[in-house]
Amino acid sequence: MKKLDIIGPYPPPYGGISVHIRRLREQLERAGYDFMLYTSSGKLQEKGKSVQRIQSLKKWLIKYLLSSKSKILHLNTGSDWRMRLCCGLLCFVRRKKLVITLHGNDISWPWVINDDERLKKEVNFKGKVIRELVIAVLKNASFIIADNPKLKELALSIGVKPTKIATVSAFIPPIVGQSDYDRIPQCIWNFYRNHKPVISANGSIAYYKNDDLYGVDLMIELVKRLKRKYPDIGLIFSLCGVREKRYYKELKDRIGRYGITENMLLVQEELPEVYPLYKKSDVFVRPTNTDGDAMSIREALYFKTPVVASDACPRPDGVVLFKNRDVQDFIEKTKKVLDNYEEYKSKANNLDPGNGFDRILEIYNELAR
Repeated sequence: MKKLDIIGPYPPPYGGISVHIRRLREQLERAGYDFMLYTSSGKLQEKGKSVQRIQSLKKWLIKYLLSSKSKILHLNTGSDWRMRLCCGLLCFVRRKKLVITLHGNDISWPWVINDDERLKKEVNFKGKVIRELVIAVLKNASFIIADNPKLKELALSIGVKPTKIATVSAFIPPIVGQSDYDRIPQCIWNFYRNHKPVISANGSIAYYKNDDLYGVDLMIELVKRLKRKYPDIGLIFSLCGVREKRYYKELKDRIGRYGITENMLLVQEELPEVYPLYKKSDVFVRPTNTDGDAMSIREALYFKTPVVASDACPRPDGVVLFKNRDVQDFIEKTKKVLDNYEEYKSKANNLDPGNGFDRILEIYNELAR
């Protein structure tokens, strides 16, 4: 009998949750764990006995209801309340143990909490019914994994028992391989060769509360200012999507006006793994105006790269913080790291970003008994 089924996104495309699940799969296979991963990814390239694509959700639900033999179902998706309701029903009917992971700024929470300032939302009668059903699923789940303390607080506030929830980092270290380096385009390695120091970042072109979500505008100002002291400075921004195309054009125009086109590399190619960039960079920056437990920060720390990030949310120990959306503070903190690089590099060498897999495996083993 299979012990475990997992439902969640799988790369490509490469995002925080999909990469987390791919690494979870790799580690489970290494540990010899009996499991099956189900994904609705439309571009599934990696196939094998432990991963299957969901072609039709309705057909899959019926088949799973009738034939599944696993003890545990782990719903490891983003904010999909429909899937949570379906999995809650499946586990109730088949008497399975349900594990739910809550990631980042989980936007299904408006159905659960309506008095949180960042999640206020008008809901009609249908929405209120859904809200109560989602609460019931969360309260009756066998275990909830929250990837940051804020989500744990929200879950506790709707009645989830403290013994059935834990804050567990979504970061799982990669299995380092030469193939990951070989897949990095040569233009990126050329950029590293021609620039010093090099700063790296990742994210998309998007807004949150009418501000640049990933702080690309702040990074442009950073490079403009630091170029005065570091004329060969470079910044690599790995793009995982462009939601605001007009704004993206404005940003590129600004880069041109500032005369820093040669100092900034905006990478739009899909990279299966980004850790080779973090490892090669001198500093990693995360100027987001809202965030969860960013895997990219922990990954940079794992490879001993100093990190500068906004104080938009709790950050791991050792991260150099600047005031959210304060461009002057961002510049000053990053400059301080570069000006005193050996000191901050030495500190980074002694940091432990953690490994979420160990705790996740403990949860599986406890529920499988």
